Amino acid sequence: MSVKYLKNSQIDFVKWDKCIAASANAMIYAYAWYLNIVAKDWDALVEDDYVSVMPLTYRVKYGVKYLYQPYFTQQLGVFSKELISNEKVEYFLTSIPLDFKYIDIVLNTQNFLDSKDFEIKEMVTYELDMITSTKKLLSGYSENTKRNLSKSGEDEISINDNVLPEEAMGFIQKNITEKMQDLKPNDLKLLQNLINNLYENRCARIIGAYTPDIQLCALAVFVYSIHKVIFLVSVSNEIGKKNRAMFMIVNKFITTNSGQAITIDFEGSQIEGVARFYAGFGATPVKFLAVKQNRLPKWTRWLKK
Repeated sequence: MSVKYLKNSQIDFVKWDKCIAASANAMIYAYAWYLNIVAKDWDALVEDDYVSVMPLTYRVKYGVKYLYQPYFTQQLGVFSKELISNEKVEYFLTSIPLDFKYIDIVLNTQNFLDSKDFEIKEMVTYELDMITSTKKLLSGYSENTKRNLSKSGEDEISINDNVLPEEAMGFIQKNITEKMQDLKPNDLKLLQNLINNLYENRCARIIGAYTPDIQLCALAVFVYSIHKVIFLVSVSNEIGKKNRAMFMIVNKFITTNSGQAITIDFEGSQIEGVARFYAGFGATPVKFLAVKQNRLPKWTRWLKK
């Protein structure tokens, strides 16, 4: 196995995207055009003639280059046309140039690692396979989810499955959620650019809940990613929360798309209530790994505190 480091200008983006598309663990996050939106700077590790690839998204602070996980990109790591062994994952990680003095990234659900050289943390996402019937999917709902759906404002709230990006971003900016509290103005601009691109390329469906006077009270952005649909963003205002509008939106998506060979990836959450919401629709936990490595000289390690 030969893995080489390529700067962004050296990457063959056609071969890169073909590798991602042919990977068993293909995800929209790893396509070159997606990375170009969410990461200002990224280079790559490439095995042979694009048999396997790993994006290296980086920033520079105080003259120090470090790897980080971009917003709206839950998982990255190694993608390959071949079986991804633990050894391959470790080989890629140890091939990261020493120029990158700090590593703080997230791998994908098909990347496993057992190494003392890295600080490893287990993360959890929630996934729901949609291939089965509507009846069976509904039977997998928790009693709490069924109760919330029965109490939802069906008579007060209507669902529109084609909300435009401009309206969606205006609503998101007014109703930042707990999950999005640390987003800065530039991050919201990034999200706007991302949603616009996803919508224009027919990779996203924005579903909204409206009050009788046609006021948006909740929305969710579903992103189509090969054989997966990613629950990228969800936001509700107080009216939406009162009417359990998000339960209605997710239920609408599930019942409309049941029987298809896709999996909803709810992107998980470290917030217990949010994780319970996902699990309530029958989604099951799937583990993936976050890895860190501090290569800074001891006297400069305060930079990453």
